[in-house]
Amino acid sequence: MTKIRTLLFLVSLSLAALQALQGNAQSSAPEEVGQPEVTKGGCVTFPERFSDVVLVPGRRLERFFGQPLPGIRLMAWQDGRWQPVPFQIDEKNEGGEFLFPFGEENDQDELDHKLGPWDELTFMAQDAGCRAAPSGWPRGYAKAEELEIIDPLTGGKGWFYLFSFPEPPSLSPVDLIRYDPDYDRFHSKYYVAGYSRIKNDQKAVMEYYSAPKPGGGEGVNWFDSAKVWTQIKLFFSLFKITIHSDDWISWVPAHIDGPIRVIVKKRTAIKIGLGLHTPTVEADLVYYPHFFVSAVVIAIPLYELPPEVAWEIDTIGLEPGSNLRPPRTRYQLAT
Repeated sequence: MTKIRTLLFLVSLSLAALQALQGNAQSSAPEEVGQPEVTKGGCVTFPERFSDVVLVPGRRLERFFGQPLPGIRLMAWQDGRWQPVPFQIDEKNEGGEFLFPFGEENDQDELDHKLGPWDELTFMAQDAGCRAAPSGWPRGYAKAEELEIIDPLTGGKGWFYLFSFPEPPSLSPVDLIRYDPDYDRFHSKYYVAGYSRIKNDQKAVMEYYSAPKPGGGEGVNWFDSAKVWTQIKLFFSLFKITIHSDDWISWVPAHIDGPIRVIVKKRTAIKIGLGLHTPTVEADLVYYPHFFVSAVVIAIPLYELPPEVAWEIDTIGLEPGSNLRPPRTRYQLAT
């Protein structure tokens, strides 16, 4: 049995970022977390953790090494029967880099479609079910693993079951997030975020963000315009380079699109004229149903005098009628 017990602290990046741009960012204490709720069958649910994603490294699923991914299912015992729950297994190479199945520069030649120690399993904590005795597990499985998740704030526990089948049952039809590569746009029930208003526009600055009506929002684009002004100063400010929003370009040569998260390989560069651009900066951006995460590392090979780089927000407009709320603090269960 695998136990998942680590607690991480996350803040909603999307709302917090927009509040900060308006100058309205507020510090907020963590919300009070109530006691876990118990169902009629005696199972614990996690109402406070509807947005929490559980991540299990492949190395913790040793008995599944070499099992074909198409035959793996994640299930939960709910309401007296086995239910398939949405999950995702993303393949990585030995260096810890994601292997992308989609896009012009996909990694299909490296994908082996079998579970390995570098891969990652993700699913939603809210889908946990009751504990089930092995005698009641589904028939016909080849491998099985019980996954127990524990909420360190309440002590509540829930269970998932990972199975490998020669002839697998149907997957869960739930798809919590999807990616539109034509507009570089991400769609979930709770937000739609994107970088282009025109097809294949290669924008590097986010120009579209809305909270859809099914998720409690208004369905309107919060951005009227977003402009980033960048100034690089070299040699004690004797030499300056100013870069505007339209000078930045970005594109996605490869991506992963699963039911739990979308991961895009993002390349960004600066236009220098005549159809040319600078060397690119590359980063993997990860979009979950309720939040998204990005990390960029920039290495500039200047050894004598490191550059002073100043980033400033020039203007950012919000569509009339947008109802911004204070950023909310969330807790994250993960490994």
